[in-house]
Amino acid sequence: MKKGIKTACLFLVILSISVSAFAKDDVFQSRWIKEKIMMDGSDEDWAPEMLRTYKKFSVDYAFKNDGNYMLALFVFKDPAYLTSVKESGIIIWLNTDGKKKKRYGIRFWNMKMTAEQYIKLLEAQQGPLSEQQKNDILVKQTYDIADIKVTNKDAKSELKEKVEIRPAAFETQTFEDRIVYEFAIPLERLYDKAPGVGTVPGETVKVGFEWGGITDEMKEQRAKLAAAMASKARDQGATSDLTAERGVSSGMGRSDRVSSFARTMRGNIPPEYTFWVDVQLAKEESTK
Repeated sequence: MKKGIKTACLFLVILSISVSAFAKDDVFQSRWIKEKIMMDGSDEDWAPEMLRTYKKFSVDYAFKNDGNYMLALFVFKDPAYLTSVKESGIIIWLNTDGKKKKRYGIRFWNMKMTAEQYIKLLEAQQGPLSEQQKNDILVKQTYDIADIKVTNKDAKSELKEKVEIRPAAFETQTFEDRIVYEFAIPLERLYDKAPGVGTVPGETVKVGFEWGGITDEMKEQRAKLAAAMASKARDQGATSDLTAERGVSSGMGRSDRVSSFARTMRGNIPPEYTFWVDVQLAKEESTK
């Protein structure tokens, strides 16, 4: 009997420790949005007491939601941690099972396009543009076009019928002392590759922020640059061989130049950063 009591007491102690640890878990309490959602890439309409700091990377973040959207604020305060964010964008990973899994994510980034590429994109989306519209676009050489791409490594279904999907969106602004990103993600996910948190108000979702590193687009650019530099090195090598025949030292040899450039390319990969936070979505406040 005494042994049973001791076992029960031990179980209660372990349970209380577990509950205590869970209670202290770093869960961000999202706030309910009463007003109309405004996306402007500014943190000035977010209450300062809402923001939480992730000290390791010196960034602030916050969340709020209504019945349709989760809004996330992300603020860079130290340029040392910007890394390649302008090229890589920011990926927001979303898991409703509480695990740090990079299975479903939404990449938000500004894609650089020439004026000609932008015209082709608009015509593919909207149909032919007038000459005046084209000339207006050609005034600028390049454009930053917001692009949002969903990654779902567990995707099984494709959209078979036409349904109205709420789009994800983001805006960013650069201030004197910070760079601000503001995101809007639909709560509902209508199919595997649609943008959406995949849950409802009141539930908890694990959110991962990832930025930096090297993207497929950056790899492609580097490959082109490497090929051009290698070609130049070969041409210089041929010239060096000719001067060597004439008794003139050329310094670094052809293979040395190519391998030196390859090492430089490998050593210049920007750092990648990721951190996770549990977010408790707010429920609609009672009007009673």
